[in-house]
Amino acid sequence: MTPTRTHLMILIASLASSLPMAQGCERTPPEPPAQTSWSWRGDDVGVALRLDSSWEQLDPRVIHERAVFAARAERDRFSLHMLVVDLPGGDALEHDLGQLRSQSVDQLAQNVGDFELDRQGPLTLDGRAGHSVFALGDVGGVRYSYLLVYVIDAGRLYQVVATSREADSQELARRVDGALVSWEFLDGT
Repeated sequence: MTPTRTHLMILIASLASSLPMAQGCERTPPEPPAQTSWSWRGDDVGVALRLDSSWEQLDPRVIHERAVFAARAERDRFSLHMLVVDLPGGDALEHDLGQLRSQSVDQLAQNVGDFELDRQGPLTLDGRAGHSVFALGDVGGVRYSYLLVYVIDAGRLYQVVATSREADSQELARRVDGALVSWEFLDGT
């Protein structure tokens, strides 16, 4: 008797249904590997933070000539950099953080096409009040998401800029939140 097409289909179905049993009785998914992380400490600028292992540190000057820190994840799918500016008058300018943020957002609006301010609001980094801004804009025909964070400490303005394509904006926010939660201002700066 030669196997018919029906017999072959039954044999394939039987083999396929037995594979989970051959691998073990439990059908629970494997646990994800533990997420490793690494730390960056900028003693010269008075801040430290921790990033998960998906971030790769870059030479900050590749991103911006005044950047003190830069990283990317998933081969430039996500980018993050930090600028630190010494403020004349030091902490006396804390009440002007909103004005500094507005100037920075205005500059971004001039540098990208079809700029759209999505949302903004207060945040706290290591006990210091700051601001966050979410915006969208076009560069070279590609729509990008921008996550901007501003905080002042010890006479310095810290500006974090993170970017991704618009479609990845929620993932960008999740990843950057993970780093910002670890933000630590260093003593003695």
